[in-house]
Amino acid sequence: MKRVLHISSAKTWRGGEQQIAYILENQSKGFEHMVFAPKGSELLKWASTQGLNSIGYVKHSGFSLRASKNLKKAVRQHNIDVLHVHDAHAHNTLFLAHHIFRLNTPAVLSRRVDFTPSRTSSFKYNLKAIKRIVCVSDFVRSIMQKRVKETQKLITIHDGVRPQKQEHKSFFRKTYNISKDTLLIGNVAALADHKDYPTFVRTAKELLEKHQIKAKFLMIGIDAESSVEVKEMIAQLGLSDKILHTGYVTDLKSKLSELDVFLFTSKEEGLGSSLIDAFNAKVPVVATKAGGIPEIVKHNQTGLLADISDYKQLAEHVMYLIKNSKERKKLIDQAQESALNFTDKVMAEKTHEVYLKVLL
Repeated sequence: MKRVLHISSAKTWRGGEQQIAYILENQSKGFEHMVFAPKGSELLKWASTQGLNSIGYVKHSGFSLRASKNLKKAVRQHNIDVLHVHDAHAHNTLFLAHHIFRLNTPAVLSRRVDFTPSRTSSFKYNLKAIKRIVCVSDFVRSIMQKRVKETQKLITIHDGVRPQKQEHKSFFRKTYNISKDTLLIGNVAALADHKDYPTFVRTAKELLEKHQIKAKFLMIGIDAESSVEVKEMIAQLGLSDKILHTGYVTDLKSKLSELDVFLFTSKEEGLGSSLIDAFNAKVPVVATKAGGIPEIVKHNQTGLLADISDYKQLAEHVMYLIKNSKERKKLIDQAQESALNFTDKVMAEKTHEVYLKVLL
């Protein structure tokens, strides 16, 4: 039995943590998985409810000698064969453990963001202990080729999602007292800078004022670094009764089918797994061409794409879907078929194949 230790530094639960959960829930024979995460983190809480072996550490900063020392101790005590590092601060922990505490256990690094690492930090990605770098999209892989010397270590594994039955057909309308004749246009993402909610707001304004549609716009996601800026913008534009921030919504996948259009406005995006959830929920997608998004949303095939920040083009695409029911259905059907390539099981199987290659 080979043991894999998943290293995470996140305290909240976002897309990356969900992908870790999918890997752990789809364990293949011959592997035992453990979690190394901050005390009090959502991932550690989840691992406990699943009966998984987990180790909590105290996180004070992005670089922590104490965390690195605890990692070395955990690897030794539990006879870990492979490390899977899931984010930047976790990567720092591995780096310090390798150089200061002589931790040489082979590692797999996940890269989910679509910006180029600085030249000064590129040495971290060429750490000898890192045997594979799993990129969330071909776009991210192309970026990492600029900084990784042994490019054969780079591999693309797209995020996966778990299809879910659509059971709640009127959750948002009942919760926010929205009439049946009002369109629901929503985005699922934390209010983070790279999600570019200001473009979402500008698109909403364009649709409401220029195109005169009757609609409510839902920002479905937790607060993040851009929350104050976005909420102030909405208030200044007098759209507080039109654009609603729902915050975190439990069992969201079963409620997505209530949306009329999924409007995804990121300016940077490794992949955008919530787009696949929209596919499964039979909600037509309008998105930007940021990062790896075009690897999921094929223009005029599985959705409609606009240039980054182009709120007028985004609004035109939304109107096209509203007015053209046949085209809308075609995109929905093709998107649902495409979603079969992006399941949690497919992602987990490909990841386990990487572990096997690392152990050879």
